[in-house]
Amino acid sequence: MKNGLKYFLQSAAAMLLLVLSTQSLQASLPYVYEERNEAEEKKQYAIQLEKDRQKCELAIINTKTLIGRSKNRPYLPELYLRLAELYIEKSRIVFFMRKSGYKEGEEARTLDQYEANMLKQRAIEIYQRILGDHPDFGQTDKVYFFLAHEYRELGKIEEMIKQYQTLIEKYPDSAYAPESYLLLGDYYFSQKQDVDKSKASYEAVLKYPQSPAVAAARYKLAWCQINLTDFKGAIALFEESVNSPLSKKALNIDTYRRVDVRLESIIDMAFCYPEVYKKKSPEHAIAYFRKYAWSRPVYATVLDKLAYRFFVKKKWNHSAALYRELAVLRQDPEKLAEYAKQIFQCVQAVGNYDHAEKDVGIIVRALEKQKYSVHVPDDEKNKMIADYELYARDIITHLHAEANKSRSIADFTIAADAYKMYLDFFKESPAHDEMAANYAEALFSSNQHIQAGKQYEKVAPEATVNNKQRQEMLYSAVISYYQALKNKDNLNYYQATYAREGLRTTGKTFSAEYPNSKFTPDVLFNVAWVSYDAGEFENAVADFSNFVSAYPKHKAAKAAVHLVMDAFNLMENYEGMINYGKSVLRANVGDAKLRAEVAGIVASAESKVVSNMTMAALDDWDNARQELMQVVDKGGKSAMGEQALHALVVSSKDKNDLATLYDAGPKLIQAFPESKHAKETLGLLVETSVKIGQYRMLSGYLEQYAKRYPKGGNASAFRLQAAQIQEGLGQYAEANRNYRHLLLSGGLKGGQLDSVVFSYADNAQQMGNVDAAIDVLNRNLNQLSPDGRLRAKALMGVLNLQMDRRAKAAKIGRDVKKDFTAKRGENDPILLDHVAQLAYGRTYHASGPYFGLKLTQKIDNAMVAKKAKMLEDLESGYQKVMAYKSPAWTLKACFRANELNREFADFLMNAPVPAELNAQERQQYQELIHQKARAYIDKADKYLQTCVQMAHKWEICDPKLSGYFLPANNPQGSDQGFSGPFAKKQCGQVVARSFDDPAISGAYQRLMAAPEDLTAHLSLAKAYLERSDHRQAALIAKNALSKADGSRRGIKAELFTIIGLSHLYDGNDPLAKEAFKKAMAVDRTSEARTHLAGLYRHYGHVEKAAELTGTALPAASGQKAVHTGTGATRNAYALQSE
Repeated sequence: MKNGLKYFLQSAAAMLLLVLSTQSLQASLPYVYEERNEAEEKKQYAIQLEKDRQKCELAIINTKTLIGRSKNRPYLPELYLRLAELYIEKSRIVFFMRKSGYKEGEEARTLDQYEANMLKQRAIEIYQRILGDHPDFGQTDKVYFFLAHEYRELGKIEEMIKQYQTLIEKYPDSAYAPESYLLLGDYYFSQKQDVDKSKASYEAVLKYPQSPAVAAARYKLAWCQINLTDFKGAIALFEESVNSPLSKKALNIDTYRRVDVRLESIIDMAFCYPEVYKKKSPEHAIAYFRKYAWSRPVYATVLDKLAYRFFVKKKWNHSAALYRELAVLRQDPEKLAEYAKQIFQCVQAVGNYDHAEKDVGIIVRALEKQKYSVHVPDDEKNKMIADYELYARDIITHLHAEANKSRSIADFTIAADAYKMYLDFFKESPAHDEMAANYAEALFSSNQHIQAGKQYEKVAPEATVNNKQRQEMLYSAVISYYQALKNKDNLNYYQATYAREGLRTTGKTFSAEYPNSKFTPDVLFNVAWVSYDAGEFENAVADFSNFVSAYPKHKAAKAAVHLVMDAFNLMENYEGMINYGKSVLRANVGDAKLRAEVAGIVASAESKVVSNMTMAALDDWDNARQELMQVVDKGGKSAMGEQALHALVVSSKDKNDLATLYDAGPKLIQAFPESKHAKETLGLLVETSVKIGQYRMLSGYLEQYAKRYPKGGNASAFRLQAAQIQEGLGQYAEANRNYRHLLLSGGLKGGQLDSVVFSYADNAQQMGNVDAAIDVLNRNLNQLSPDGRLRAKALMGVLNLQMDRRAKAAKIGRDVKKDFTAKRGENDPILLDHVAQLAYGRTYHASGPYFGLKLTQKIDNAMVAKKAKMLEDLESGYQKVMAYKSPAWTLKACFRANELNREFADFLMNAPVPAELNAQERQQYQELIHQKARAYIDKADKYLQTCVQMAHKWEICDPKLSGYFLPANNPQGSDQGFSGPFAKKQCGQVVARSFDDPAISGAYQRLMAAPEDLTAHLSLAKAYLERSDHRQAALIAKNALSKADGSRRGIKAELFTIIGLSHLYDGNDPLAKEAFKKAMAVDRTSEARTHLAGLYRHYGHVEKAAELTGTALPAASGQKAVHTGTGATRNAYALQSE
């Protein structure tokens, strides 16, 4: 027994070694082309089968011997199982041996199958013996599975089903159970067409998630869903099969051994996709399958299936898009040809030529691969080229026709590219010449003028072939080159030169061959123009002169004369210009207008000659300036006058002669607004005004620049800067003129729009035009930012309140209250003030009835209760105002709360005593009333005290608020405030006379030399302040501060002080205070301390003033630099210190 088993194992080992050695030998062979001999291969195959049969028979004999020696041994069933497998293997070998003797196409003979079937029947008997004699055998489930398989092979389907069902019932956890379910499902699906039973079987497989059969079951289950028309469910199962790692595992079932479930799943997804994603674009399909495909070949295979599926369903656009994608993926000549044909059919079906250029490229690429392939016969190549030439020609023709309809440059460009591909490949096409001419037309229409000119020259036939066509082609070439030169800014040097030479060559050829053509004069003119355009002015003069002589009455003769004159001018050959002009006048060329123009040019040239001689003789600026001014005075608005003004502008800039620059520059702009120098002169005036800080002039020049050159990139920015400067100078109407233009232009965005709208509204209020402020806010409300919109609404409410439109103000106030939050108020103090003012206004205007309610003849308890309730409501309203913590409106609300309580005290004190009381009772009654009234008076006093405390805390320095806390013992609550040493001072305007003022002009010169010189800026600001132009002084100081770094503390403090003084002169004490405080923050020893102390003293903040004057005051640099009020305060403190 042991020796038999040993022999069996040795035989198996020998077979394994034989296989391995064969594989090793094959792996070591070099890679060479294999020469195939089918007859020899068939012979060797038969020999190998015979060897395999002999080995198998030997193994059967040895296994039988082992079985005979192994009775009652535990491994006996295994030997039986091996014997059955050997019979099955022999049956296969026998079958293939018989089949190898068949002729090609001959079917298997029944007798030959008989031996193979008998061997299978022996295997079945052995399987049955194992089941009957060895019921406890550990691989019984395997026996049932193999037994079912052999029954299926023999066509005994009912027996097969019985064995599979027995296996499943007895061994549900067997590894063969899911495969049994799978094969049962296949039976029900393929042979019984019972979808429900097959679906149940496949779903049973899914309960074995680790089985390799799951992937196949899920795949077959998807086909069940397809049969139930559930394409969505099917594609979901296919997707899962593709993504499942089990799909990569091999399934040891012969019907599935050669099936790649994953590949089949993704291919069948293409069948379902058009049903599931009916409305999706072709791009979605491409992205979808690119996502699921795991390799390029798989991706190409599935797209091929899907493209054909779309083609069958007549979804032409989808099919064409997928075939285009496939044309990129695959390079096989036959496939490319097939794709090109399918694309063409799709395009023809739908009439959509959007991808025509790409489609032609695919056709050409397919034909190129076919053309040079050695595997395609020549006649087949020629037929294919002829067929596909028609496809390509049809596509391109339609593409060109569509471009002619759309007149789109992009469409013509695509058509031109398609023509080029066609012409490069189909050189022998009978339509080649026609397509070449169309190509030239497409190039011209797509603005590829140089290429169009070349193509027109190329297709122009010889005169003997087609004289008319040659004339048309040559003329088209001339026009093409001319159009290219009209847009020469888009050409490089080589292209411009080629276009000029092309026009010159074709033009001369055309005019020589067709001198009587109606186009010849235009051609000759353009030939002359080429020389002019190239800067070859001598040639241009000769060519244009000849043109005028040959065609004096032609419409282009006038232009030719002017170009001759201009060519002389550009060569600075003024003598030649004069002589030619006089010759034109003598020959009486052109109409009276032309001759008048020529006479003017001649006169100007003569003046130029004289002027140049004069200018060349000048050796110093003063004399030169006088001479130029004389030329300006005499020349008027002539070209000579313009040149003289321009020379003055340029020279005065070089000499830093600002007076001359600001005299000549505006004159040039006004007298010659269309001059080529006007824009640069205006820009120079803007630049110089910025340098020297002359903001009054600057705002005008910026506005003028924006008006004259609205399409320039700086127009909006310049107009905005002009408006901001004008606003800073108090020129509110001028500022709003520019703001209005900016708002109407619609170019403002975001925060910039908010800023302009609110500036416009503020300026309108400054001018007393409240309705204009409301109007601009209302018109631009929806374009403002969310925060800006809320602030605008609040401001409109305030303005309506000022105009006593209480109902409208109340409505706006309610809307604002809905959107207002404490955070918004914290971020926007102005919004906070507006909201507080609206709340204050509501309460203030509601208080009238309260003050009008009086007791007359007798006590009216209802009236007393009503007044008490009104007091409570009004006081609550003012407390809500205080809760906003807006200094101005908190102060006013606090004061009004004081008034309410005093009124109620007066109401009680003046209440009539009941007549029925006796003297003692009357006294007791009055004492009680006085006691209650006293409580309200005390409360009112507390409100007043709070007013004073808050005013000091917030350092209120506002004349409009001073009445609410001054005098401290009895404030009056007046909105008018009071005047005093800080009364508003009229702002002067120092403009033209500034150039004659040594202090100002000296600062100008320093700034021209060094624009960053802070001391020069400071000197200029002081000079303007001393001359009462305090608004300009403030703008200069603010600009200087933007340039100052932290090391210039003293200068920064002085600049802040100038800003503060400017605000004082302008009557804006709150801003003055802030500027003085900034000056002190930079340098506490600055002169701002004196001014700030004066402000504090004036508004009753004596403790704050004392803090500032507790030390010696700095010496004033000059009384003129100190505001009159703060100077008086400084002197008062000086006396006290003495």
